[in-house]
Amino acid sequence: MNAKNTNRKSNKVYIVTFIVAVFFALALGFGINFALLGTYDSSMSDNIYISEIGVSVTHNIDFDDVILPSQTYSGENYALSVTNSGTSGAIYLKITYTSAHSQYVTPVLSDASKWAVGGANNNVYYYLGTLDKDASVSFLNGFLTTAFGTEISGQSYTATFKVDAIQAQHNAVQNDTNWTTNAPAQFKTLIGL
Repeated sequence: MNAKNTNRKSNKVYIVTFIVAVFFALALGFGINFALLGTYDSSMSDNIYISEIGVSVTHNIDFDDVILPSQTYSGENYALSVTNSGTSGAIYLKITYTSAHSQYVTPVLSDASKWAVGGANNNVYYYLGTLDKDASVSFLNGFLTTAFGTEISGQSYTATFKVDAIQAQHNAVQNDTNWTTNAPAQFKTLIGL
């Protein structure tokens, strides 16, 4: 009878020890997982890059009262340049040109080798480089009119140039579909897509 009681006691001790070991292993596992999650969360805050992305635009567009067909209007009176005025470091630029008369009046770029045209309406100009902090780039040096007739006679010409910027660091541009969808091939090559 003593052997039976001893076996029952050792079985109970074995079962209790096993249960305690399982709980200890689970508690240790949860502790490690929570510690890893906590470390993961805190390391995420180290990767956040917060800075001001800013651009300033200098324009001096001053058309004559009458715009003639098949003419080039160029020079200082038709200039537009962009400066990186933010604190983010280097940025990418794109400029969207919108006008009700864009089929009659098109921009003349200061340096066509520095800009590529894309966008859903083929009216977005992507700068083929990065613009460093406090640096400037000239975009527009004039306008070219087509051979239009009286269909726009008496109408005013209004143009909008919307300037967008995004930081060049941390692959921000590659992960933003607003920049990559309909972007020209030259710009995609520049950013590594």
